[in-house]
Amino acid sequence: MKQNRVNGNKRKCAERPSELTRTILARSQRASEKLMEQTHSIIEKSIKLRTPAAKTDKIGTAISGLAGVVCVGVGVVQVVSGKPLWAVGTLPLGVIALISNRIHYYQIRRKED
Repeated sequence: MKQNRVNGNKRKCAERPSELTRTILARSQRASEKLMEQTHSIIEKSIKLRTPAAKTDKIGTAISGLAGVVCVGVGVVQVVSGKPLWAVGTLPLGVIALISNRIHYYQIRRKED
């Protein structure tokens, strides 16, 4: 008689974890779906933040181009005035700014076309 009770208890215990496991899996799946939706909305918002408006982008490109030209001009003046150490820092800065600005400008034009 004790064996029947033990076997019956084992069967009940065996059924409980599977039901519990199913409910836990269902809850975790719902939670992961909610997290995925939130992640996608955050990614979409971050894309909007990373890409400025076209007008803002053009203004920023113009300002950075002007800053590059000023750096190159200041570097040339420093070479002429006899300050080669300052010129070594300013000239490459201006050239790099102009090159990156041109690359960005052509990327903007390619997107518009």
